[in-house]
Amino acid sequence: FAEYYYCLILRVKLVVTVDNGISCEKEISALAEAGIDTIVTDHHESKGPVPAACAIVHAKLSPAYPWKELAGVAVAYKLASAVTGSDLDDLLDLVMIGTIADLMPLDDENQAIVNLGLRQMKNTKNPGLKKLMQYSHLDQLNETAIAFKIAPKINSSGRLGKARDAVRLLTSDDEDEVSRLIEEVEASHTLRKDLTEDSYLACERLVDPTKSVQVLAARGLHEGIIGICAQKIAEKSQKTTVVINVEDGVGKGSMRASGEDNVLSLLDGVSDLLVKYGGHSQAAGLTILEANLPELKRRLGGAGGAGGKPTLDYDMQVKLSSVSLPTVKRLEKYSFFTAAFLFSDLLITAKQTMANKHAKFVVTDGTKSVEAI
Repeated sequence: FAEYYYCLILRVKLVVTVDNGISCEKEISALAEAGIDTIVTDHHESKGPVPAACAIVHAKLSPAYPWKELAGVAVAYKLASAVTGSDLDDLLDLVMIGTIADLMPLDDENQAIVNLGLRQMKNTKNPGLKKLMQYSHLDQLNETAIAFKIAPKINSSGRLGKARDAVRLLTSDDEDEVSRLIEEVEASHTLRKDLTEDSYLACERLVDPTKSVQVLAARGLHEGIIGICAQKIAEKSQKTTVVINVEDGVGKGSMRASGEDNVLSLLDGVSDLLVKYGGHSQAAGLTILEANLPELKRRLGGAGGAGGKPTLDYDMQVKLSSVSLPTVKRLEKYSFFTAAFLFSDLLITAKQTMANKHAKFVVTDGTKSVEAI
């Protein structure tokens, strides 16, 4: 409610949420009682009564809207476009980054957003975005570059409580300010990576392979990176995972799904133990009293397990020896930025470790050999 009192002090009359609010019935009612209107733009799952806001812009709650999997950034973009009466094409690069960073399915309208956004980004006039690309040393500009180099740097500032740095970087026209802010963003990204590594190792030691859902609670974890840790543990263990930082008798956690598990459904089953929770089927956040953690571990530990083997989605199976680099470049030229191709029945003929983290292979289909990371 800190933002609530902030609104009262500034005599705010309207609050527009971005990527949140659909589960904030009490907060929005309190704003209404204070004479403050609210417009909710969100994409998270609605659980319980929908807030009594002036308007709710949410693809999944609109029967008439055909594409339900918009990221929160795209929902906000559509509201901004409607209010201004403009297509706001110059902002599509930012909408694209947000869509990829939010791990949304890259199909249908999201695929169009990514293709148009990447095209816009190549010609961007945004000084901060130019600096981000320059400091990221991109070999090529595609969905992978955004997911692994650009988006994490923007997210790192927010995870460390310095979201204002990233916002100012992407909105400033002052070259001196942009040059200063890119250094701040880079420093936050380096610190976030170090914190993530330390926390991940601490969480990995708590994994219990006999439990179908991993509930990992510890003190001293940074709240901004527990979601990353949960994702990494879920991917490695192939088990739905929740990582919880405990402080002053309260645990704040982040949960990530594995396979077909629905984390919101799992949390619905233990809602009596939680102070609050929310999110969507693949990712959620929660708050719990420390005293309830043993019961949460007991009940969640035996739940879930619907995951099974991870699903591999791809667009086409291709024989390795039939693909050439010019073909790949032509595909990119025609905007197939996010297509996934499966090469199967490959033999590893050589391998090496890079930076103690990555594996480099030489693989062959019997006719052609290529390097793979």
